[in-house]
Amino acid sequence: MVFLGDIAEVVGGKNGYRARMEGTQPLYTKADFDDDYHRMKLSTGSRTIIYYQTPPASEASALPSVRAALLSEANRGKVIYQAFAEIRLWNEAVHPLYLCYLLNCSQAVERQRQMLNQGSVIARMFAGSLKDIQIELPDLDTQAQIGTVYATAVYQAYLETQQAEQMMQGVVSILRKLEPDGTEEREAMTE
Repeated sequence: MVFLGDIAEVVGGKNGYRARMEGTQPLYTKADFDDDYHRMKLSTGSRTIIYYQTPPASEASALPSVRAALLSEANRGKVIYQAFAEIRLWNEAVHPLYLCYLLNCSQAVERQRQMLNQGSVIARMFAGSLKDIQIELPDLDTQAQIGTVYATAVYQAYLETQQAEQMMQGVVSILRKLEPDGTEEREAMTE
């Protein structure tokens, strides 16, 4: 077991208001995080993980809370504000996708997170506390396999959701043409 602080630099984000006032660089947003999370499989070579410090509203969900995503090239250089932290891996013995898996799905990490947040009114994991998370590091090949399978499953689920949404939009579009007030469209369809 190693402490996260022993294998990576953990840096908290800036105050959002100050970050906007200080520079012209765009802010890293929740939408950027969601894109990075769903497309982790495509972010080869990145050794920076973005940790979403504010958990989703529903902690009672059966699914694990998504808190870690590999930073994509498209979002590199954006200013990270205080809802996020950067975990910059400097130790080559850690596979970044494996660490994302652990931070998002490991029950051992979740127990530590809960213990570190004990007594907090708002369950928020600050950058300083993240350094104290202990993780198990199997050999690099095992880490790569676990991380790759995890990122592939996340990406596949994302693609399936996108496909289902497109199919639903197509069905709704056809059904709207069949509505009673859509007679012109219906006549055009029958010709």
